[in-house]
Amino acid sequence: MNGQIDFWCIGAQKSGTSWLYQNLKKINHFNLPPIKELHFFDASEKYPSGSNENLNPLFKDRINSKYYRNKGYERLKKSLIDRKYDDFRFYLKWYFYNYNDKSYMSLFSHYKGITGEITPAYAMLDESDIRRMYMISPKAKIIFLLRDPIQRAWSNYIHNNKKQINKGTFSINEDRAIKFINSPSQSLRSDYMLSINRYINVFGPGSIMIGFYDAIKDNPVNLLSNIA
Repeated sequence: MNGQIDFWCIGAQKSGTSWLYQNLKKINHFNLPPIKELHFFDASEKYPSGSNENLNPLFKDRINSKYYRNKGYERLKKSLIDRKYDDFRFYLKWYFYNYNDKSYMSLFSHYKGITGEITPAYAMLDESDIRRMYMISPKAKIIFLLRDPIQRAWSNYIHNNKKQINKGTFSINEDRAIKFINSPSQSLRSDYMLSINRYINVFGPGSIMIGFYDAIKDNPVNLLSNIA
């Protein structure tokens, strides 16, 4: 297959992955796609990640989707106007190529330096899909940022109610909040040892770097340096 994957950041959700994405893009040796979360490996109904055909163009026949086709044209046009030719190549493949491992790898084929992707939902993957990752790029590094699981789930709950918060119509419903935190998606995203052991079983312990959300505030330079 063409292309390479040097790393995957597998989460955790609401644990600083957007901070990591924005900062890695500022480092000269790194070259990342213009879309942070590709949701390639969790694009399955067996994962409660929200990576369905409404969110992930790789999940459906994009060429026959007017919405994604028009969105693709808009982004292609903008990347040409901005002279971001790597982005142009990415969007061409992202919106108009077929859905398979080969097309996924081709998304990274034109990138030089260190490249990879950040999709927090990959923390939920079972070993069969982790082995798919390994078959694609067995030498890739795995990055896992952790956060207090209750704080993480609560941050996600607040994020999901952002529209109501912005409108001033949000009120805390204890039963609804507890139901959300105990949902299959949140339970899987917070079971850090399950995720770590699954990735160790496939990639080996030497391939996994674990960082902590608190370090983003306490010592962000050191955290970013360790990851890089």
